[in-house]
Amino acid sequence: MVTLSDFLPPDTRDSGYIFNQLKEGNVFAIKLNNKDHGIDCQGHPDRRKFCIVLGKRNDDLIVAIALINSEINANVDQEVKDLHIDISQNEYPFLDYDSKIDASKFIEIQKEYFKKNINSTDDCKVFHSTISEELLGKIITNITSSSLFIPKLKKKYPFFNRKGKAENN
Repeated sequence: MVTLSDFLPPDTRDSGYIFNQLKEGNVFAIKLNNKDHGIDCQGHPDRRKFCIVLGKRNDDLIVAIALINSEINANVDQEVKDLHIDISQNEYPFLDYDSKIDASKFIEIQKEYFKKNINSTDDCKVFHSTISEELLGKIITNITSSSLFIPKLKKKYPFFNRKGKAENN
């Protein structure tokens, strides 16, 4: 499987360099686990997930992501279900099928975890795609309108203060 680092000059193949290149809306895959990320790994120690970069924290040590799921967990509250956003395989061909973005919350990935895991797993692939600005705005709007969102996080994550195009329509 080809990764972004395969296309980079040798002196920039460091996973720290890749982390620093993450931009809002980038989509990547990485193995996450229940202990550190609260992911249902379905009996496995970790699970490969597609993630959408929402932005980085002010100190640039943590990236906030939204997860792409194949379906909505039937055991979550209706409010959480309502905050999921459809993402089409036709529009985003890296997906195997139409999926759902969990826009009820975000997950933090520390730079050190990213650096360790993005190059240590054969099936982790960086930058599958970049989602549209409109879709990114809708995700951020849903997350910040969720009752699960803690408003003081806007100080740590400045991207939550921006208005997405979806809000202006």
